[in-house]
Amino acid sequence: MRGKKVLVRTGWGEDSLTTYRNKWKNIKPDYVAENLVDAVKWIADDIEL
Repeated sequence: MRGKKVLVRTGWGEDSLTTYRNKWKNIKPDYVAENLVDAVKWIADDIEL
């Protein structure tokens, strides 16, 4: 099983993309979701059965 990195833009997510991006500059999210529902849909679609 391989973990995925999803950044959700709500809450601290937007600041993570801008103000604090330098703190995790070596990490690239697999997906940037607009909200939690968007993140869950992306994860569900990405699951290999």
